[in-house]
Amino acid sequence: MKSHSKVKIKTNSKEIYRFKNIIEKDNLYYGIAKANRNSKIPYPKNGKVEKYSKNLFAYPLELKKINKIYTKNRELSTILSIGIPLVIASTTFILIVQSLDFDLGYDSF
Repeated sequence: MKSHSKVKIKTNSKEIYRFKNIIEKDNLYYGIAKANRNSKIPYPKNGKVEKYSKNLFAYPLELKKINKIYTKNRELSTILSIGIPLVIASTTFILIVQSLDFDLGYDSF
């Protein structure tokens, strides 16, 4: 499995790891992620972490320990990130307009 979008991996021991993407190199799979102190990505016991780019590292993945792989749904993410604020803004606008009392000074016929 290769992925060009964000990936969440759930292991058999119920641990969850997040990667920027997954690549294949020499029939081995690597999760690409930043390395920092707060990272939940484990240092592999039987493999070496390779430098992938300036601030990204390739972590070898042990396929037999992976229970499930979740990829980011870009279409749904885009729809929700635009749709939710749009619904909130339009609802707020409608409520404000309905609460205003328009009295233009004309007599009703």
